[in-house]
Amino acid sequence: MDRPRTTRARYAGPRATFGVVCLALTLSFAGACARPAAVREADDITFALTGNTLPESPFGTMSPRVADAFARINIDNPVFTVHLGNMVYGGRQWMGIKESDVARQYREFVAACRAIHSIVYTVKGDKDTYNDNADLYRKHLRRAPYYSFNYGSVHFIILDTTDPGPGTISPFQRSWLEADLERYRHSPAIFVFAHHSLLPPKHETSTPVQGAAEILSLLAKYPVKAVFSGQPAISHTARSGDILCVTAGSGGFNRDDQYRRKNHYYMVYFSAGSVRVSERQAN
Repeated sequence: MDRPRTTRARYAGPRATFGVVCLALTLSFAGACARPAAVREADDITFALTGNTLPESPFGTMSPRVADAFARINIDNPVFTVHLGNMVYGGRQWMGIKESDVARQYREFVAACRAIHSIVYTVKGDKDTYNDNADLYRKHLRRAPYYSFNYGSVHFIILDTTDPGPGTISPFQRSWLEADLERYRHSPAIFVFAHHSLLPPKHETSTPVQGAAEILSLLAKYPVKAVFSGQPAISHTARSGDILCVTAGSGGFNRDDQYRRKNHYYMVYFSAGSVRVSERQAN
């Protein structure tokens, strides 16, 4: 798996050298140094979303239909792919699940991702832990549970809504999010990804994110264009002010009846400041 260019400890993107240049100029150009930097335009970008590729049980193997979906993603040629969580079927030792069972699933998932031509970024889901910790997630995917990265002029944030349990974001992560948003407040566009929906459909019984309204209010202070989530496993679009909230739930990999009617991945097109989402089925 490719490492993100931004983790919890370090952030992506070159440091601005504008201030250093200004200091080197003569006094006759001091007025020019005070001018604000030109507003950057957001780069057009296309990326894919998928999720819920976990096997039917912690003792089973990944469905061959996952490979079919990944092959179709290549046809759409995204610049990167985001897996919105539940890559493996984890659990706890008292359930009879061994660490080796979860580690084997992670190896299968990493091997399957090698077939995707684009970079794959991952979001930690509530099934992606063993004994309630993310050690195997970190080891096999080489990702932090939450992090951010840049692609061109656009900034992307991966949240962990299972911190410390399903539907929660810890105070420490909340502080990190605020600092990351502030650091990239001048980005022309920001996108956020989470496993659990911050604005789920009212008719669905799904795990709510505690403090979701406050988090959306925080995001509204910055140039956040959209928030994408993988749970519940349905397709749903809503708005929180100017922020597009997309539930891009994938599924059906393990059952024939669900495979025919569920979306297996989504394509996101961002161009001229607008976002368009297209649902895809591999069958």
